[in-house]
Amino acid sequence: MSLDSVKFSVNDKPSELRNLVMIQGDTLKFSARIPMTSFSAQTLPIVRLLLIDSLNPAESVQTIGPKNFTVTLNTTLTTADLSLVLAPADTETLILDQNLGQILGISQGDPTWYQPAKKMFLEIQLTGLSVNKTWQGDLTIKGDLFKTNVAGTLPGLT
Repeated sequence: MSLDSVKFSVNDKPSELRNLVMIQGDTLKFSARIPMTSFSAQTLPIVRLLLIDSLNPAESVQTIGPKNFTVTLNTTLTTADLSLVLAPADTETLILDQNLGQILGISQGDPTWYQPAKKMFLEIQLTGLSVNKTWQGDLTIKGDLFKTNVAGTLPGLT
């Protein structure tokens, strides 16, 4: 198994890391399993998540991270298991500046068209010894003014 065949899960469902959607102020769990044949068994890789709001990092105004994945060795399967949770605090202060309909291509007649949203581009970077690998995708963070979030309040309210 090579690093090109690593499969990520988001909220415990297989994911290609593309077209992900979450509600601002909620949680999102990333996980994966990396074969340790690519690494020394004594040295676990470093894996980080970075979210930016522009494909050109120099033009990016809002970012999340870099955030480190928790990496644990699974000796039974000879893998490194990765886990990272975006917590409510990671997204609740983002300024949502686009309409969900524009980002997701929803028709203008849909009531969610004008829902505030933000498209973020994600990159997961793995480094370890002489191995460097990145995976890329995108995440749309949408507001939901009618929902009490996992944290118990709407973003920005105390």
